[in-house]
Amino acid sequence: MNKLEVDSVLLEYGARRILSDVYLKCETGKVSGLLGRNGNGKTSLMNIIFGSLIPNSKSVRVNGLAVPKAYTIPGLLAYLPQFNFIPGSLALKRVFADFISITALLKNIFQNSN
Repeated sequence: MNKLEVDSVLLEYGARRILSDVYLKCETGKVSGLLGRNGNGKTSLMNIIFGSLIPNSKSVRVNGLAVPKAYTIPGLLAYLPQFNFIPGSLALKRVFADFISITALLKNIFQNSN
């Protein structure tokens, strides 16, 4: 079972402290929820874990190994942002067709690289 651990997260914007001494542990095969009011740092924490936001301090580990930029390691972590990233001009049928095509292509690439 894979385990993601995040601790000692500190994020400040100027004098405003957004996150302080955050600890999170998640395991594959289990459902975890991240709840909080608007503006409490949920999205910031997810971006820190993924590696796309640099905090004042953090420790991110997968199976006990430090991972400073998870997004650079294919297949390690996935993050679906909360904002709409699909252009409104595309029909849903087209979006699903493109997704299936890209998924098949990537699967073929990864199978052939091993």
